[in-house]
Order: sequence, then C-alpha cells, then structure tokens
Amino acid sequence: EVPELAEKLPIWHRLWLALKNKTLTVEVLAKQIDVDPGVVKSTLNHYKNKFAALDPTSGRPSLWARRALEGSPDDEGV
Repeated sequence: EVPELAEKLPIWHRLWLALKNKTLTVEVLAKQIDVDPGVVKSTLNHYKNKFAALDPTSGRPSLWARRALEGSPDDEGV
C-alpha cells in the first residue's frame, strides 16, 4: 500500500483495507487511517452492508469487521 495513494481513496474504502483479515475498534481504525473517530464511526454505520460491529452490547468498545460480500472473495469489486 502506498500511503499517498491510500489518502485519496474514499474513507469507506480505506476502512475496508484496514480491516482486511482483522477486527479493530473505531479508535484504532481512526489512528490507522488518520481520520477523526466520529467520522470513522459514522462511516462504518452508514455502510452496514460492508461492515459489522461484533458484540455491540458487551459494554466494551465494539470491534468492527468486514461483512462477506457475495461474489467478492478478494478486494476486487469492493
């Protein structure tokens, strides 16, 4: 990944790339892609067809993950 190019991607796509094969909290995601945590949270919630909060009722910060997209086993077609 080339940081200069990644910065030009839409935020949802940067989150998609950051969550490849892992789960992260909003705060960690915000630091990784250098975006305000509020923007990260609203983006994740807006794209519920692409992202899912794991165990959001646990009382701890939710871990977020990618949702499986039908017909898209890799990052093409995101």
